[in-house]
Amino acid sequence: MDWTLGMEVPYYATVLCSLAAFLLMYRLLSPWLLHRMFPSYYPAQPDSAKPQLHEAAMCACHSIVVGIWACSVYFLNDNVKGTLIRYDAPSVRFNCAIFLGYAMADSSLMAMHPETGGFLYSIHHAVSLFVGYVGVAYTCFPYHTNIGMMMELSNP
Repeated sequence: MDWTLGMEVPYYATVLCSLAAFLLMYRLLSPWLLHRMFPSYYPAQPDSAKPQLHEAAMCACHSIVVGIWACSVYFLNDNVKGTLIRYDAPSVRFNCAIFLGYAMADSSLMAMHPETGGFLYSIHHAVSLFVGYVGVAYTCFPYHTNIGMMMELSNP
């Protein structure tokens, strides 16, 4: 049995580093950032609302990183074309690895704070985990996978 589940070690490392980075962002950077950006609004919020605010800030940071990376691949990488079916595009796969780490972090946070989402949000996360894994593990349709990552810019 293959223990790598179709992913090479650098992609595993990227997923784990992304997972750790987004959890640290949720715990440390989001409160600091929200306090600096909204000095009167953020402290006035009840403690029960702050996990959702931290998650939204983490989501915004993730959207910026993944979306801009995908746009740069779209505009600057001539090897990723819409006519390709099978092509190993490491730039797309690493971006999907960052997305997968984020989806894992967000799913675990949602499990710890169920008030931040509901049943449909759980389904959304399950699909996100599957899509992230497929984008990292398989080398098919890199153009279309990258378009999907560009759509992360539309997150709140």
